[in-house]
This record gives sequence, structure tokens and C-alpha cells, in this order.
Amino acid sequence: MSFVSSGALSTKRRHHPTSAVAYGMQELALGGLRAAPQRQLRQFAQQLKANAEVRIRPGPELKPGTRLLREWRGRTYEVLVLEAGFLCQGTCYRSLSALARKITGTAWSGPLFFGLKPHQSVTPRSCQIPGAVGKPAQDRDATE
Repeated sequence: MSFVSSGALSTKRRHHPTSAVAYGMQELALGGLRAAPQRQLRQFAQQLKANAEVRIRPGPELKPGTRLLREWRGRTYEVLVLEAGFLCQGTCYRSLSALARKITGTAWSGPLFFGLKPHQSVTPRSCQIPGAVGKPAQDRDATE
């Protein structure tokens, strides 16, 4: 990439093309953004062009009074949606994710945990390293 190392760009601005090149390399190795985030970014760009303002939609909008049920490890949890949070077993939580974390003891997406967002299976993406094409990382380490 001669435009980055040629010195034509000042050192203050050099990180921008470097970041773009790094992102391009990562995209080639691991794959690009999925369709939904690409769509969202295009919508944000169009909104910015139209009125210099972007409205980021939060997750699914739940009306106050809605009740959510979730069974976890043999227990049923009932959650009441409030104006400013969620009520479960007498405790108010600011987000579904905080509540899901309390229930499970680990980080969870609240909308995913409560079934408000479809679970997207993660498809493994392979990253090819020069000189080790087709070998999984653990096999490559063992043979080198």
C-alpha cells in the first residue's frame, strides 16, 4: 500500500487510511458485515444526508404492562415491563440484559434471552494463515 507509506499523508491523518486497509484485510480474512448491520448503516447514512440527525432504534419496543415469561433451569421468571425498566421478583432492572445477567449469572442479550429476538446461529468463519492453509490452529501448533 504505497499511499500509506509514501509520506504523502501527514502523520496526523495516516491512521485513517491504515484503519481502512486493516478493515479491508480483516474483511477478506473473516468476511464482511452481515446483511442486517449493512442495511442499518445505509439507513443511518441516508438519515445523516437528509437532516444531519440519526435516530437509532432501540431493540423491540415493549409497552408498559406487557408480561414476559421465561423458564430457566426449572424456574419460571415473570417480568413486568414498566415505563422505565423491568420488574422481576420485586426488583426493578434498567434493561432486559441486566435482568438476564442476574438470572443466568453470565452476560446475555436480554431480548435474545427472553425470546424477543431470533437466535442467529453463528457460522464458523475460517481465517487462513499463510503457510498453514487448511490446518486448524491446534494442529498447526502441534506440527510446528
